[in-house]
Amino acid sequence: MYEFGTFRLDTTKRLLFGRDGQVVPLTPKAFDTLLYLVEHRGEVQKKEALISAIWPQRIVEENNLNQNISFLRRALGENRDDHQFIVTVPGYGYRFVAEVQHHPASTDLPLPPDNSIAVLPFLPLVAEHRDLALELGMADTLITRLSGIRQVIVRPMSSVRKYVDVDQDASQAGRDLGVKVVLEGTIQRWGDAIRVTVRLIDVATGGAQWTGTFDQKFSDIFSVQVAITSRVAMALAPHLGQDEKQQLVRRYTDSVEVYELYLKGRFHLFRLTPPEMQTAIGYFERSVAMDASFAPGYLGLASAHFRLPLAGGLRATEHYPRAKAAAERALDIDDMLAEGHAFLGWIAFWYDWDWMAAEYHFDRAQQLDPNNPESHLGYAHMLSNTGQHAKALDEVKRAREIDPLFMLANALECQFLLHAGQADQALEKLHQVLALDANFWLTHLYYSSVYFELGKFAEAADAARQAMLLSGGNSHAMAAAACALEKLEKHAEARSLLEEVLQLSRQRYIPPYHLALLYNGLGEPEQVLAWLERGVEERDPRMTFLMVEPKLQNLRTVAGFADILERVGF
Repeated sequence: MYEFGTFRLDTTKRLLFGRDGQVVPLTPKAFDTLLYLVEHRGEVQKKEALISAIWPQRIVEENNLNQNISFLRRALGENRDDHQFIVTVPGYGYRFVAEVQHHPASTDLPLPPDNSIAVLPFLPLVAEHRDLALELGMADTLITRLSGIRQVIVRPMSSVRKYVDVDQDASQAGRDLGVKVVLEGTIQRWGDAIRVTVRLIDVATGGAQWTGTFDQKFSDIFSVQVAITSRVAMALAPHLGQDEKQQLVRRYTDSVEVYELYLKGRFHLFRLTPPEMQTAIGYFERSVAMDASFAPGYLGLASAHFRLPLAGGLRATEHYPRAKAAAERALDIDDMLAEGHAFLGWIAFWYDWDWMAAEYHFDRAQQLDPNNPESHLGYAHMLSNTGQHAKALDEVKRAREIDPLFMLANALECQFLLHAGQADQALEKLHQVLALDANFWLTHLYYSSVYFELGKFAEAADAARQAMLLSGGNSHAMAAAACALEKLEKHAEARSLLEEVLQLSRQRYIPPYHLALLYNGLGEPEQVLAWLERGVEERDPRMTFLMVEPKLQNLRTVAGFADILERVGF
């Protein structure tokens, strides 16, 4: 822990704290730059040395460093003429000049639960013969099996999939993920033969609690997976219920070809871009065509069709009925699949606007897998959008506690606070979320919403522009920017964004709700109602925000708005 001025730099948590203990948002590279300067305080650091330290083994332009320094100076409150922390040495580099005190780092991090585990992506025995689909797929399958044990907290694939480097440190990954133990392994396939090695590692000590090696035919991979999960279950939850034991060993197919198609589908699905998800759908469809009772293949289809309208600017009417049918087919095969109920909960919420059905399926998903953060988040989202704010905040807190690095849960908690009328608390939480990942575009979008509600329209416009940049031109971010610019009386810029969105709508699908937001910001209620009408017709999932979106509260007295609310189910 380094202290200088009114700031504290915590190297363990990788956070900069300002006055009154508030987190000062820094990008990861800005933090690295500040830490290097502080550790070499008083010494003039050449630009070349700084670049080499901050971007090791990479070729970057000097402008990257200059931008980091400028960002740090703003974060530290320096003005152009008063550099009390970082001084420029012309033609040479930079020097950190403030007095620094050095203390042991804080030790108030919560201890991870004894029953918590992260299954890292498997690695290759021979690096040049990588099979990422198999390596990620092996971890994904084990995560799914272990998630069926109610007493075990398993980090989801969304949190662990970044640990694919061959030189990863399993103990450090476990500390990052806040778990007691980590399962790491290697897998290599040669023709019909595979070798799998696994280690169950105690994160605190770095020691192995159990190791195993399996040399099998690839057709025996299911037996290997059962052996590994059974051994892990013995270590974390020795007393299983009968239904948990059955789920632990259950096979949904005996065909390795079907399983390989599924792994390839999941591999492309993980990439979360519309083209990759379309590719994933092809693999999942082939898997269930070969084995009509293969429930995971139907869950894969449900996942891809559910995510496409949100990620790819596609109509919900084209994909949500398919997602619903696929999830229902998976549950026809096995009603104990928590993921299937979670998807039906989301679809009942986003598309059917059936709050009772959504609550039933989210509740069922939580009964089957109480430690799945996504089902808690889905239920929290529905509670927030229907005005049940206290319960929503409890649920999203539970999702965040299960997986502290679940970025969507962290960001959405800020939105739920705003919709609950707690804008100041939302802003404080956003500072913490930004410290987790400065490039998550939704965080910047929610910054814009909070600043707008607080009347800080210039900051709202800047945050919305950053969300536009990081998202590649998301129409919601463009609408938020236009609303803020209109409040700043920059009418031409706001209208320019409207024209840009309308032009985009001729090339790709723009959600009607986003255009309604934009027109409302420009003060055109007739256009707002027209686009909301279209949102009802097209079952735009974003229509579920009508009750809680602060920017739309002016519509309460507009004729026709109450009818739209009723048609959405409110």
